[in-house]
Amino acid sequence: MMNKSKLIYVSHFLSAWGDRMWNFAVAIFLMDLASESLLLPAVFGLTLSGSVLMFGPLVGEWIDRSPRLRAAQTSLITQNSTVAACAIILLVQKIAHIESNAFLLFVKISAVFLGAIARLASVASSIIVQKDWIVVIAGGDETFLTSLNAMLRRIDLCTKFLAPLVCGQLITLVSLTFGCAFVAGWNLVSMFVEYILLRIVYDHTPALALKVKKSRKSKRSDDASNNPMLVDSPDADVGEDCTVKDELPLQEIDNVSKETLVESPTANKESDKNDSAKNENNQQLQTSIWRKIFSFLLIIPKGWKQYMSQSVAKAGIGLACLYMTVLGLDAITISYAYNQCFSELLVGILLAVSGLTGIVATFIFTPLSAKIGIIKAGLLSSVAQILTLIPCVMSVFAPGSPFFLLPQNKALETTATPTFTPYNTIDENITISNNHSSINDGVFLKCMDGIDPPPSYLSLTMLTAGIVLARIGLWGFDLAVTQLFQQHVPEQERGVVGGVQSSLNYLMDLMHFILVIALPQPDKFGILVILSAIFVTAGHFLFALFAHKELGGFLCC
Repeated sequence: MMNKSKLIYVSHFLSAWGDRMWNFAVAIFLMDLASESLLLPAVFGLTLSGSVLMFGPLVGEWIDRSPRLRAAQTSLITQNSTVAACAIILLVQKIAHIESNAFLLFVKISAVFLGAIARLASVASSIIVQKDWIVVIAGGDETFLTSLNAMLRRIDLCTKFLAPLVCGQLITLVSLTFGCAFVAGWNLVSMFVEYILLRIVYDHTPALALKVKKSRKSKRSDDASNNPMLVDSPDADVGEDCTVKDELPLQEIDNVSKETLVESPTANKESDKNDSAKNENNQQLQTSIWRKIFSFLLIIPKGWKQYMSQSVAKAGIGLACLYMTVLGLDAITISYAYNQCFSELLVGILLAVSGLTGIVATFIFTPLSAKIGIIKAGLLSSVAQILTLIPCVMSVFAPGSPFFLLPQNKALETTATPTFTPYNTIDENITISNNHSSINDGVFLKCMDGIDPPPSYLSLTMLTAGIVLARIGLWGFDLAVTQLFQQHVPEQERGVVGGVQSSLNYLMDLMHFILVIALPQPDKFGILVILSAIFVTAGHFLFALFAHKELGGFLCC
């Protein structure tokens, strides 16, 4: 058990490291392509969120229908290869220095398209391993499952601490070109290692080879009873669960074929009936082809209906509300900090500290949940995160904030023309411009070309401090909701429910990217901060309602 756990940990580390490096670096790559606004990073994030929103239930349905090993391997290869391809395209553009508008448009479209495919594959991998495989490996041991969840989350946060720091140093100290090449190479190499590790875990966990599925309707009930793939459900009617072997050995298939031939002495006499049955089957096959083509239209509402029937649906919606936020060090906030003269290295350090606070949360949550229960631990995590919203909201009105409603910034509206230079007319810039070259050459403060530094860094400091401290409550809350889903969602519905949860998460993520596209100027960023605080609070309120229903009262023992 421990050996399998370690293999899962190593595989997850390699996957998470690649993801964290890519999520950090792609924001800088896109800003390098179009540094005049946040539009391209917002479109990139919007497309990724939209793809998961649209196809999340389909991905979950595919996971439920597919053998565990095949689903894990397919999602792994798709994710790593598309990330590597996207990085290579950006690398070619950076090396070739092609300034053609048509080629730049091709690079941007390719980056967005490949990024969307990689995100869907990443969602599939997350559902497969974190929502299904580790539940099977835990074997019903709730304490061991909590330990597995906590360790996987620590790995996530450790990579969030280390990967951006390493990637930021590579980009700052070497070059952006080298950063692209490193990301591409890492994903290609780790793909093969992860493939081998997952195969070993699968081979040494017999329970992974059995999967509970919803059986399909059969025209004749004896078809299901004679089917060697059905282990627990000989009748196999619609709506009944059956345990299905992921793989059937070739020798067993041959034996089944021989038995069929031996036990059918009257086959010649019934050839006419067989011919008519074949014709009927062909007609049904043609109909099924059309059904398969348009099946996604039926799977999507069916998946959402299954999700809403779960007892933990309200908690999941509350978790999704936390995605409608810029109060996280994602591509948008990284681009904003980068625009406000934070260097790649400083942003990487902030991500590292953010990861450390999240790791602290996993060590707090494990004994806390063992003592007071998963739901109450989730409630305490909610309170902790809500408290950290205060400095974030206050940063909107603090000195150095570019918020357009502040009196000192209103006076600049008539003279400040560039979108990204709201401070270029204030008196302090006479002094700042004299030191502009030294700021550009700094390790921690580095302004992009054509952008002047803000008169004060207090606002951005308060914002980033609040975001970093919020990780303690956020990751404790995430662990609580994750384990509630693992324990309450039936095995045969884990894929589709996990897919719908991902769709919900990205629906909120999509909303926040739409708002950024509508308000791309840094002086409107304060509006996004305030809206984010409102949605985060609403999400925790929904979890409190779920807790009240489950516990019968917020303070009951």
